Amino acid sequence: MRGTSVPFVMAVLCLCTPTVGLAQSPDVGAIRKQAQGGQYETAWTSLQRAPETAELLRTAIEISLPAGRVDRALASYERLLSLTGQPDPAALADISRAVLQRDRRDQMPLARVESCRALFRMGDAECKADLELAANDARMAPRVRLTAAAALAEKDRAGVLLLQRVGDSITGYNKPLVAEAASRLPASAAVPLLTRLLASPVPDAQVVAATLLGDFDTPAARSALKAVVATEGSAARPAARIALAKLGDPEQLRLMGGVVERLEGADRYRVGSALAAAGDPRGLQLLERALSDDDPIVRIDAAAAIAPRLPAKAYPVIEEALRTGDLNARAHALEVVASLGWAPSTEMWKLLKDANAVVRVRAAEICARAGRRPAPKA
Repeated sequence: MRGTSVPFVMAVLCLCTPTVGLAQSPDVGAIRKQAQGGQYETAWTSLQRAPETAELLRTAIEISLPAGRVDRALASYERLLSLTGQPDPAALADISRAVLQRDRRDQMPLARVESCRALFRMGDAECKADLELAANDARMAPRVRLTAAAALAEKDRAGVLLLQRVGDSITGYNKPLVAEAASRLPASAAVPLLTRLLASPVPDAQVVAATLLGDFDTPAARSALKAVVATEGSAARPAARIALAKLGDPEQLRLMGGVVERLEGADRYRVGSALAAAGDPRGLQLLERALSDDDPIVRIDAAAAIAPRLPAKAYPVIEEALRTGDLNARAHALEVVASLGWAPSTEMWKLLKDANAVVRVRAAEICARAGRRPAPKA
């Protein structure tokens, strides 16, 4: 090839010589067909050998969920988040629904019921029978039965009557759980159930019922609370005073204002909530102090109360609780996130791997229902 330039020869050689050692992008459609045809492991192996891209990681999630490999879907989501730096709400919602379906069969009864409750809320009618079975099973723990009955009570009158029957069957130190379950219902159902509990022989149940009636601004709630305040020696009298103050009762607000400086712990949070609801600036001051309380549950409750007015101060407290090693704090913080309607934070997907099934389920429900208003930034 006399007269041919060296650069030209090199160019020809490069065109004619096959590349060696470069991974080729796989046919995503073919991989999906493999997985759908029962060859999931083959499809998974093909994906692992390919260069990592956002499309392939989303495909890994897509094919892993029907195969029951939630672990691999979560690992792929973690790599996707690392690669793109952005959450993928749709992929996370799909993974979360798979977590709920898996934990619906968990060994822990409460996790099973909470999974079913979440799926039932999202329209899974098959869960209704499981919830009815759990609510009516006297061998189940009271919290499990009440959680199941309350989920059914959210849907119709028959569920409310079931919750009332289950609540009536529960006695002793578990009775306050009945009030907690009833408080999650609309006022029309919750207030009559809570009012019944004011006559409970269990003092703690009376106190919790009176406290929670303060969340319902109805004539019936006010009347029931005033009756408690008028009853000398009632264990629920202090709680009823605070609840009435929260509902704007002038006399009780005046009384609460006189004890502000002496309050600590949960009382600081409760009175702060009452005063803040009435527009008294001392209420927000009390709640801000409660954000640094020694008790993590008080801190979380104070954050929930202050969130509508000072979300930037509430958000870090909730986020800290979600990262804590305290199981009860993590679970309670997730309840607050759900009640506030916050979308999941960037880090919440990690709770889908939590060792505790109840925490996993509560995080999964929030992530599955993502798309609501975003959480505020600190």
